[in-house]
Amino acid sequence: MKETRQYETKHPKNAVSGLYYGISTFSKDCYHGVTGVVTEPVKGAKAGGFKGAVKGVGKGILGLFFKPVAGTVAMMSYTTQGINNTPGTVAAGIKNMRNKKGKGKHG
Repeated sequence: MKETRQYETKHPKNAVSGLYYGISTFSKDCYHGVTGVVTEPVKGAKAGGFKGAVKGVGKGILGLFFKPVAGTVAMMSYTTQGINNTPGTVAAGIKNMRNKKGKGKHG
């Protein structure tokens, strides 16, 4: 049984949530990169004996490098999305506040 990790699609509404999602993803990817050095050879050995273990060592070593890189890219992406969405979120909040004030005067 092959296990794959899928990233959740997150849409940060502002810079703070973008930074939070980015740091969260980065830390998870770093964790999986480090633990993969041990878990990948074990998975490989269970699936394919010695050859599987050797493949697992290769996957673990590659993951040690590439997973933190992927986490860094995701962190930059989420933070940028959040910064980009901040003005719209602020404008929507102001509009919502104005609508509530207007209803209070007439209702």
